[in-house]
Amino acid sequence: MSLRSFTAALALPAIAAAGILSPQHAAAVSISGEISQITGPIDLSNFNDPTGLRLLVEKQNVQLATPLSVHFTGTGDFDEIADVGVTTIAAGTVVSSYYVVGNTSNGDFQGSIVFDGDEQIVAVIGLASSPGDMGFTNAAQAVFGLPDVTYPSSQQGIDIPPAGGPDVFSISPDAQTLTFDFSTGSLGDDFRIITVVPEPASAGLLGAVMFSLASRRRR
Repeated sequence: MSLRSFTAALALPAIAAAGILSPQHAAAVSISGEISQITGPIDLSNFNDPTGLRLLVEKQNVQLATPLSVHFTGTGDFDEIADVGVTTIAAGTVVSSYYVVGNTSNGDFQGSIVFDGDEQIVAVIGLASSPGDMGFTNAAQAVFGLPDVTYPSSQQGIDIPPAGGPDVFSISPDAQTLTFDFSTGSLGDDFRIITVVPEPASAGLLGAVMFSLASRRRR
């Protein structure tokens, strides 16, 4: 287990146990680059658009009934397989989900997703070719999926390589911006961004947790 995944494994349950998550918030997100926002009803089972990725705001303010397994936590650059740290978000945590999909052949897409206000990224789900990947993705879809959206029958995930490209992303030190540089092949890419909103009185604790995750990254 890397330092990134070790600190994340400690931090995520601590965030929930501290009771610092706001039970309600309205989604406020801005995007730039080769990505656009979509809403339901929509059929994504055969989605194919060479112009960029699509962002779907899924269920918001969901209190997890069971622990949620995730692939990436913390801040910094995620550009090689060593950056993956499988851990869980504790049951009882209130979270929101954003689904990103790019289902087209031979596309190269760059852009960013910025969360406004106090909303912060705590995890990303969707690693291709990883043990448990489909289980993680299917479990997340059961929790956050929208009834008026037809999702791909075979989730593709994102391909984090042994060393550099084709799919790399970073999460800013304040945990509010995800910047991506993806290259889609025959199966495309998809993943989920999981966010929380800290209570104002406890925002400092979450900030300290995120700083710890960032400062103790493997590199």
